[in-house]
Amino acid sequence: MKMKNLKILLSTILIGTAFIGCSSTPDEKTVKSLAVLYNIKSAQENDIKIVKSFEKDGKLVYILQIKGMICEMPMIEIDKQWNATGMKCGG
Repeated sequence: MKMKNLKILLSTILIGTAFIGCSSTPDEKTVKSLAVLYNIKSAQENDIKIVKSFEKDGKLVYILQIKGMICEMPMIEIDKQWNATGMKCGG
């Protein structure tokens, strides 16, 4: 019985690892090019710094520093294409 439980545990870990490996994130250029579209202080891609990212409500949220402002830009992948769903800035 213990050997069966060990096999189940190992299978679960391997399957979970495979799913984690499949999740994708946009590259830095994609994030910055989408942020530029919001025209925050006429920023260009080189004015944007990615501070961090996290998942919230099924979206990947990027915290960006744009010309002294801190902005939050949620993103979602649809049909293998990344889309920003808005941007909120403060500061």
